[in-house]
Amino acid sequence: MKAFYSKSRISFSLKTKCLKQAHRLSLQVSQNLESHWISLRLQGNQLGIDRYLKGFCKVPDSEDVNKDDITFSYALEIYLKLKGNDKPLTFKRSAERATPYLSAVSSDKSLASYKRCDATSLRDNLFKQGLAGSSVVRIFNTIKAIFNFVCIEKGIEIPNPFIGLYIDRGRGVTVRKPIPIANIRLIQSECKKVRMI
Repeated sequence: MKAFYSKSRISFSLKTKCLKQAHRLSLQVSQNLESHWISLRLQGNQLGIDRYLKGFCKVPDSEDVNKDDITFSYALEIYLKLKGNDKPLTFKRSAERATPYLSAVSSDKSLASYKRCDATSLRDNLFKQGLAGSSVVRIFNTIKAIFNFVCIEKGIEIPNPFIGLYIDRGRGVTVRKPIPIANIRLIQSECKKVRMI
């Protein structure tokens, strides 16, 4: 796994003081990391499962896909064609909505041409447009999913530059404050008066 990361240790805040919520969030992060690591291992065949494939399932070296031929827009087509059949309409919309954001800052180029600077440019541009941190995270999750899926599907062994980038999830998010108890009591008393009339 070290080959995919620029640091030996990564830490971040769960942005909560509640112990229960922190525990729940840590479990979600753990599950997401496991899924992410599995996809990376599959990319590099680190699980060793390639030896169990029958001969006709293996792709000969001479027939490997040219990684320069698959642009991100083409990757989107592959992603939706193979994975979007039984998915709701929102699945297709979220994928199609995320891709133009990337094309606007980095153009539509081959997957192998995307670098870390493309990821940081995309993040900064989304925040400049006024998107909330939670929306930026959703867009990045979609882009990472498309990138990973197509690389695994086509046997392209390249690191995903959109993984591991810091995004302030709480930036621009409006926190709704609860209605004060005094106001609730006042509303209740007014309702009682109405019922009595």
